[in-house]
Order: sequence, then C-alpha cells, then structure tokens
Amino acid sequence: MNLRNLFSPLDARFRDTLRTAEMRAERQINFARLFAAALVFGADIAETAAVGKLQQAWSVEIAFVSAFAIYGFAVHRMASGNVYRGWLKYVTITLDPVVSTAIFLEYARLGIMDAFFGPEAQAGALVMILMTFTVLSGLRYSPAAILYSGAMNLGLGIWIALTTGHSPILASHVAVVGIVLTGVVFAHALTSRRLVVRLFQREALTRFLPGELVESIDRGEISLNLG
Repeated sequence: MNLRNLFSPLDARFRDTLRTAEMRAERQINFARLFAAALVFGADIAETAAVGKLQQAWSVEIAFVSAFAIYGFAVHRMASGNVYRGWLKYVTITLDPVVSTAIFLEYARLGIMDAFFGPEAQAGALVMILMTFTVLSGLRYSPAAILYSGAMNLGLGIWIALTTGHSPILASHVAVVGIVLTGVVFAHALTSRRLVVRLFQREALTRFLPGELVESIDRGEISLNLG
C-alpha cells in the first residue's frame, strides 16, 4: 500500500478544514473588533462631553465610526461564503493596529484624553490594544500570520512608547512582553496544527490497519515511510 496515495485525500481535507476554520475565525475576530470599537467610541464620546470638547471632536467621531462600520461590513462579507481568501488575514492584521494607532494619534492631537491620562498612560493603553491583536491572531491557525502580527504590533508598540509616551522603560517592557507573547501564541498554534494533523492521520490509518498497529505507530514503536 502506498502511503502517499493514502494521505493525499487526507492532506486535502486537512487544508480545507484549516481554511474553513480560518474564515470562521476571521468573522469571530470581526465581531470582537466591532464590539470593542462600539465600547471605545462610546467611552470617547462620554469623555469628550465631560471635558467640553464634544463639539470639537464630533466630526472626528462620526468619521471613525463610519469607517469602522464600512470596514467591519466588508470583512464580514469577504470572510463569509465558500470562497477562501488567504490574503484577508494579512489585510486585517495590518489595518487593525494601523487604524487604532491613527485614532489614538488624532485623539492625542485634539487633547481629548489629556484630562484623564498622562502621555505614558495613553501610550500604555494603546500598547495593550496592540498586544491584544497579537493574541487574537492565534485564532487564525496560521503560524506565518502570527509572526507577522507579532512583529507589526511589537514595532508599533515600541514606536508609540518612544514617541508618544517618551518612555524607554515602557518601550523595553513592550519589547519583552511582545516577544514572549508572540512566542507563546506561535507555539500554541504549531501544537494545535500538529495535533489536528495527527488526528487526521490516525483517522486515515484506522481505515486500513488494525487498531493495535495504529496504537504502536502513535507510540512511536513503528515508523512508516511514504512511498
């Protein structure tokens, strides 16, 4: 029996399963994105009203809310249906931190948050959001996407800490936390993929081999070579 022929349908099923899970995760992340944006914009409106800057910031709030609504609707449409769009995860991984940073810088320019937080606290709050994006990237089941997300959020976090918070200490903490967090999420994704591959392979082997033999293969007592 040629194991390559045996595992070819398995590899296709595994690929299709991961792609379906990736699109489902993209929709879940999109719902989380819109929910978080609604909370943040609601808090921002309350804060600007409290410091008497609501009229000054109203046009900015409307623009950001409209942009996020269009963004969320577009992602939902592209992540739905039976078409796999592998590039979509890289688009959202790029836009999420970039848009969040742009909003933060605009609020900082308007001085909306100055009455509540100092520069370092403001920078720290944005860094926490960026690190959250790195954690959410783990839902996409793509080690490459996780590394890309971790590198992007780490770079932006250090830049924010140094330019907005003016804090080398915060920047060093961001570097350590960002690297460790990316490593943990990356390792978890690899472990999950290997587990799924093993389960798929075991399912295929049990169709053609005795159960005791499959158990021996799982324990590493017997090795099978393709071809």
